[in-house]
Amino acid sequence: MPLRPALGPAARSHYHGPHRVPPGTWHAAAARPSAEFDIRSWRYPVKITSLVAAVLLAVAHPAAAQIMEMNGIWELNPGKSIGPSPVQETLVFEIVDGVQTYTMTSVNADGGRGLNEWSIPYDGKDHPTAAGDGSTASIRRLGEKTEFVVNKRNGEITSTYTRVLADDDRTIISIGRNGDGEILWVRVFEKL
Repeated sequence: MPLRPALGPAARSHYHGPHRVPPGTWHAAAARPSAEFDIRSWRYPVKITSLVAAVLLAVAHPAAAQIMEMNGIWELNPGKSIGPSPVQETLVFEIVDGVQTYTMTSVNADGGRGLNEWSIPYDGKDHPTAAGDGSTASIRRLGEKTEFVVNKRNGEITSTYTRVLADDDRTIISIGRNGDGEILWVRVFEKL
């Protein structure tokens, strides 16, 4: 038997197709959306509350997005890390008013040195790094103690990091991925 389209709010509770359906009884036609919008529906407050919450989260001030517990100096623990890593790596975070100033210095096994620096807001947008070679970085907060960093060169993603604070804010676990999203390493940094 074909289902009829859902009727208006008043009729919908008493009539659903060729047979009368007692109020509160489920019927397939009642589950389909009607052409009318019923502001008195129980779903309306839930939808509006969800929409307001989503908008507030999306436009939250960058200062609310920062993770202040990351401030300080962090040293790589190679013994707890997985995958390729330098023999020495130090991260320095200074976070003030929604802006993260970051410096990474490293020394590889062959003696080669690495440096990465930026001072960018927690807004999820691309900002130039100090490298000056078309490199950009963006940072956004994923959770209370988690941030996501995207590194790009000339507009293409080169790597991403997911950084998680753990152990009462004394450890950063950093998961590095290449531009294709494949995990390259998991590095553990301890606060000095």
